[in-house]
Amino acid sequence: MNSHIEIDARASREQITTECIDRTLHTLRQFLGLDVAFISEFEGKNRVIKHLDVEADESQISLGQVIPLSDGYCLDVVEGRLPELIPDTGLVSAAVAKPETEAFPIGAHMSVPIPLKDGGIYGTLCCLGVRPVPGLGDRDLQVMRAVADLIGSHLDILLDAHRKNDISRVVIETAIAAGLPDICYQPVYRLSTKEIVGAEALSRFPMEPFRSPDKWFAEAANVGLERALSELAIRHSLTRFLTGFKAGLVLGLNISPSLACELDLVHLFSGFPCNQIYLEITEHEIVEDYAKLAEALVPVRALGVRLAIDDMGSGYANIRHVLKMNPNLVKIDASLINDIDKDPMKEAWLAGIMEFARLSSCVVLAEGVETEDELSVLRRLGVHFGQGFLLARPIAIETVVEAAIASRLEPQVAPTADF
Repeated sequence: MNSHIEIDARASREQITTECIDRTLHTLRQFLGLDVAFISEFEGKNRVIKHLDVEADESQISLGQVIPLSDGYCLDVVEGRLPELIPDTGLVSAAVAKPETEAFPIGAHMSVPIPLKDGGIYGTLCCLGVRPVPGLGDRDLQVMRAVADLIGSHLDILLDAHRKNDISRVVIETAIAAGLPDICYQPVYRLSTKEIVGAEALSRFPMEPFRSPDKWFAEAANVGLERALSELAIRHSLTRFLTGFKAGLVLGLNISPSLACELDLVHLFSGFPCNQIYLEITEHEIVEDYAKLAEALVPVRALGVRLAIDDMGSGYANIRHVLKMNPNLVKIDASLINDIDKDPMKEAWLAGIMEFARLSSCVVLAEGVETEDELSVLRRLGVHFGQGFLLARPIAIETVVEAAIASRLEPQVAPTADF
């Protein structure tokens, strides 16, 4: 969840920076008493209008407009053929010779380069009036240069973010090209019988930069590749679990609420035993529209896929999540299982959840079981299923199947619920 918060914060910083540039441009235009102010970025033989502020609603210049460098005043100013300050274009022969002077028309013009911290030039800051403004002078030009320096410092922030995004995109695309993510599976045990009944698919990225899977998916989301990476993870999880399906095991697949609405899950699950699949809605983002999410899941649930609420008691996964989604399974977050044998409040909370589960006909799975004492409390409360390092760490599917078969050979007691 923290990685998603970091992405939101980063996006907010970029938005604030862009808004600061726009406000500065507006203030400068008004201060100079001109009709149009814009920032253009040099891109090869063209310049692109990236920020624009105009007096009237209509202008011959628009955001995103691509203009050849040979057109207009900007390149002539940068290369010294025109002065940075022209209060009256009719008094400058080189300006009179430009076709744009009459066509626009341009009566007054100011343009200065926007410097970057690496010594390069981003492009130009330009202001123009449709009529001459004789009062423009050197002090106005000094103000404009100072504003260009300020805007350049803000643009450096945006450019750094874009460069980082470019690097991030290459990293994610490299991982996808390498066939990642790898998938391992953490067994799920029926606590009353110690039988392995299924497994949760977990993504792994054995390449640099080495970091947790949630950070990989968060970075993919930041560069617009979350959908591609998540779809690939689901495909890998399903195809590599074929021996598990044949052994009668159930597969748990994690998915965010937003992706559950975007991905064609019916197509992804085609050809697989849907009655052996749990779709686990993760807690990493708030659900803005439960009706939309429920509607998106209707065709998937019609196939026999069951629904689980992941990490209950953590982040956004609260009781409202459960009441709105009507899940078949509730997974209790590890933070509420940790030291439950020493915390009467946690035990009381879980006892209440077990009563809720009984009345609503859903089953409960405890995550993060790490000690025998915790396991003892869970069994006493009647928790149906569990997973955690005490029971088994994430392992290869072949090992899961072998362990599952072995667990069925051990003496059993009557199961408490179906998984």
